[in-house]
Amino acid sequence: MNPDTPPPKLAASYLKRALLAAVLVVTLSAGGVSAAGIVAFEELVQTPSMPGRLPIKGIEQEIDAGDIDGPRTLLLLGTDARYGDTEKPRADTMVLVRLDPDGEAIAMTSVPRDLLVTIPGVGSGVKMNSAYHEGGPRLTVKTIKTLLSTPQEPFEINHVAEVDFRGFREAIDFIGCVYIDIDRDYFNDRGGPGGYATIDIDPGYQKICGRKALDYVRYRHGDNDLVRNVRQQDFLRQVKDQTAVQEVLTWDRRRDVIKLVDTYLKTDRALRHDRRTLTNVLRLMFYTKDKPVVSIPFRSHASADNINIVANRGELRATVQAFMSPEVAGKSSIGKQATEPDQRAGDRAERKRKPAGGPLPGLQDMRVVGENQAVLAARQTRKSGLAVYFPKVGPVGSQYDHGVPRMYWIRDETGQKRRSYRMVLRKGELLPEYYGIQGTRWAHPPILDNPTETVRRGNRNLELFYEGKKLRIVAWRTPEAAYWVSNSLTKSLGNRQMIAMAESLKRLGG
Repeated sequence: MNPDTPPPKLAASYLKRALLAAVLVVTLSAGGVSAAGIVAFEELVQTPSMPGRLPIKGIEQEIDAGDIDGPRTLLLLGTDARYGDTEKPRADTMVLVRLDPDGEAIAMTSVPRDLLVTIPGVGSGVKMNSAYHEGGPRLTVKTIKTLLSTPQEPFEINHVAEVDFRGFREAIDFIGCVYIDIDRDYFNDRGGPGGYATIDIDPGYQKICGRKALDYVRYRHGDNDLVRNVRQQDFLRQVKDQTAVQEVLTWDRRRDVIKLVDTYLKTDRALRHDRRTLTNVLRLMFYTKDKPVVSIPFRSHASADNINIVANRGELRATVQAFMSPEVAGKSSIGKQATEPDQRAGDRAERKRKPAGGPLPGLQDMRVVGENQAVLAARQTRKSGLAVYFPKVGPVGSQYDHGVPRMYWIRDETGQKRRSYRMVLRKGELLPEYYGIQGTRWAHPPILDNPTETVRRGNRNLELFYEGKKLRIVAWRTPEAAYWVSNSLTKSLGNRQMIAMAESLKRLGG
């Protein structure tokens, strides 16, 4: 597609989630956060803004100055503005990001667009995304602050940024595409007026570029608002950890980065034109760049009409508390440096927790159907040398999606093709959860960099990857391959169940 071609009317509605990856690419990872990066930001201050990319009007009246050397909260906004539309847009994406040099993690939460709220000057019981329609970024900020504040603790927003749909594609392609762990099959071939945007992305760990990444992030067919928000945040977290992000944001390419930012990123005046603010924000990013990203669920429940959602004062308070002080998993006593007695003690403790003669609560025996999956996969992997492992247990009520695993090749960062497979377990029908079993003859894929900790189970070193206090991935490796179990996007499977699934992986014929 020609990037200069006007976006289709339907597609543009959800393209504004673009801002997620773009902001990460050009801010959270800016310049490797070196001295050169600071100079690049100062150079941006001196670069004249391109036509149509002036600072957001009137937003200074609603945002908070705060302590410039302390934590900062950013609101990332996207709208459903369509090319050539005469109607005023609504906010399609509202993501809050908190950078705290003294915190354990970077916190992130999405304000649901279908949340019924009180919009100052408009009324109560109105959808959150209508705030932008009625008063643009300024009223959106005011509404969110009103929603999340209490008389004792006002909620502050220090900066606002908007990125358009083209900026997303350009940013992803600019860094050379990204490796993403796709949880399931995303397919819809019926687009057009009144329908959903078309998409065709298979499950599994893979490299995707701007157009496909855009399809994935904007997907909404069969999902509710909360699941879409989680998918956005998961994508943003994965992009942050890309090797390619650090490689392209170098001093030699600073002018390309500056142009990308100036073309597609629209912000408050201080974040664009104030050198002291920019420099301090960049330094803050330096202190937080190696911290994990924790997605904070926005506590809410279904409204009386079962269409929209609402949040009571207790739920809002819980969301704010978790956002202001995100928690991460602590290292267990059985870590990477554990002694053999420690490891044996840990194994004995785990066996005591497991019911005799059966899987853990929440898991069911799936050996037969898993072995059938492995047989199908082995027919295509035998010549490649990739051994196929399958789980003997899985979530209660789950079944294999589509009945067959996906067999495919993935190119590593050097361009070499690596044989891979993905098994997908689906649980539920109305809003199903998806769990993945991945195998690849790429022993060191980027997704398995920097595990939170490593524990010994039997003859395997299991690498644990947490998001907050919940396990996102449990992996282990052979000399030539890597295998892992992926939790659902909402991380609905407990930590013990995740470890048990990974521990149960059995080699076909072994």
